[in-house]
Amino acid sequence: MPGYLIWLNARLYEMKRLLKDTGSIYVHVDWHAAHYVKVELDKIFGSDNFGNEIVWSYRTGGISKQWFPRKHDNLFLYFRNEESHFFKPLRGGEFRTLGMNYDEHGKPYKSTKKGRLYFNEEGPSITDVWEIPFLSTVSDERIGYPTQKPEALREKVIEASSRDGDVVADFFSGGGTTPAVAQRLNRRWIACDQSRIAVAVTADRIARVVENKIGKLFPVPDFTVEHWGIYESPKMEKLSERDFREFVVTAFGGKPESISRNIHGMRHGVPLYVGEPSRGTRITKEDVAKFAQAIFKERHTNFGAMLAWNFAPDARKAAEILAARENKRIDFVRLNLVRLEDDAYREHVVTKQKDYGELISFIQPPEVRITSERIGKLKYRFDVSESVSLNKDGVIANVQWDFDYLGRFSSTEGYAFLRDKKRGRPVLIVEYEFPSPGKKKIACSVQDDHGGERTQVMKVEVR
Repeated sequence: MPGYLIWLNARLYEMKRLLKDTGSIYVHVDWHAAHYVKVELDKIFGSDNFGNEIVWSYRTGGISKQWFPRKHDNLFLYFRNEESHFFKPLRGGEFRTLGMNYDEHGKPYKSTKKGRLYFNEEGPSITDVWEIPFLSTVSDERIGYPTQKPEALREKVIEASSRDGDVVADFFSGGGTTPAVAQRLNRRWIACDQSRIAVAVTADRIARVVENKIGKLFPVPDFTVEHWGIYESPKMEKLSERDFREFVVTAFGGKPESISRNIHGMRHGVPLYVGEPSRGTRITKEDVAKFAQAIFKERHTNFGAMLAWNFAPDARKAAEILAARENKRIDFVRLNLVRLEDDAYREHVVTKQKDYGELISFIQPPEVRITSERIGKLKYRFDVSESVSLNKDGVIANVQWDFDYLGRFSSTEGYAFLRDKKRGRPVLIVEYEFPSPGKKKIACSVQDDHGGERTQVMKVEVR
């Protein structure tokens, strides 16, 4: 427990720093740590800024013969500033008062000696005990992520402590319930998680929230996915474009060259393109188009790799289109600086090497191999069990499927986070029944446990 509290405190201090004077923080814990965390929150935010200990009551299976069933979690509400924080009281549910009547307009009242006593039409005030059902295994809302919370729980939090257009942040977003609800309630949002799988699941979930509202024909509102290390070297960003590109190509095991403007090196016969030194830049669809044209016309190949800090969503879409329409394969390799606590950094410090090549690692996308088999009328089996991670000691960690791919990946309901119930591993073989026959385009997004990700598109003649 002491180690956990130290870990949590460091993050709570940063969250407090980011909060506006009108802001609030909800810390969700269970009975294991609730009493310890409450004491730490009093120290960090001050006991005067304590708002509520909210009890989320639910019913699930399992009872004990030694104690009462433990069927609730705790949400501690604290304010950045008790005097200026925003809070909107909530109402809802049914009045539990005996003798409740309703007039001709549907307004609730009780008859008294002095006449009618009217009650608020919106229902009773919501207290600090919330009875919200736990997500069942058959819930339409469930995506399969192990720590997923009900949307109704997050709705109360967001509606009570934010206005339309405010910013909601969840730094342990998991399956993405908070940003999904924030998007639906017209709030801006920031979602963070150390798991790359959680990030992929969240991005896909947001896309589906938007599609449910505006359909698939229109682009999803602009949101970006950024993968940040804890530490970075300022010297890397100060290099000239030429020096940076030569360094990256060499560190990647390639040979730098400057013959072509859009080809910066070669590795085992594969043309390489390197982005700009600044970590704030990213590869765009225009960069992808220029590189694809260069490798085809100048090197007479349909295969190349682009290395950069970040890749814009339209760049990934452009690569998918090139692969589907022109059979041109462009791999994305994201640059990632090694953290200070890593053994590679310690070795660097001890030996006092001047070459920063050992301080950079490359996250490569997995090799995705899909096979399909017709097993019945409109029903097919898809298999990606032959897919492999190209990162050292990497394994496939998650597979998502879009059986109605229209140029932007959005997983089909029930195919975003599939797990083997016995072993807890990702399901690599799935079955799907299409609603109608004809030519279909499907997409499969595969992530490994190092953060590598690739989306493969294929066509199927459904009959």
